[in-house]
Amino acid sequence: MNSKENYWLPLCFFAGFVFLVTGASVRSWINDDIPSFKKRNSEEKTFMAELGKAVIKAVHPTAQKIEMVKYEIVKVKDKENRSEINLKMEYFGVVSNKKYLGDAVIKVDTSSKDGWEALNIDYVDNNNLPLNRKNLQELVKSLNR
Repeated sequence: MNSKENYWLPLCFFAGFVFLVTGASVRSWINDDIPSFKKRNSEEKTFMAELGKAVIKAVHPTAQKIEMVKYEIVKVKDKENRSEINLKMEYFGVVSNKKYLGDAVIKVDTSSKDGWEALNIDYVDNNNLPLNRKNLQELVKSLNR
C-alpha cells in the first residue's frame, strides 16, 4: 500500500469522532420536540412529562428511558405571579444502564395570559457525570419560544 492511502482511514475516524463529540451529543436533545409554555395545549401531566424529558436530555443528552416520577406546581410566597414547577424524574445511563433520579425546579412567571415564561431551571441528580449547564440555559430560552 502506498503511504498516501494509509492516512485516510485515521482521518475518517477522527472526523467521525469530532462529529460525535461536538455535533450529535449536543444536538440530540435540541432536535427532540421541546415543549413551549407559549404553545402549551396538551393535558397538564403530559406537558410536565415532556418538560421533564427535555430537562434531562439537556443536562445528560445520552440519557435513556426517561420517565416522570411526580410533579408539583407551587406558588412562590411573597412573589405575585411566580410559581415553581418541581419535577422528579428517573432515567437510565446509556453505558451503565444504571437508574438515576433527578430533581428539577423550573421557576416561571405566570402573569401573562398568553403563556407562562420560564425564568430559570435548577437541577440536581445522583449521577456522577457533570451536568451540561450550557444546554440547560439554552433550554430556558427554547421553552419561551
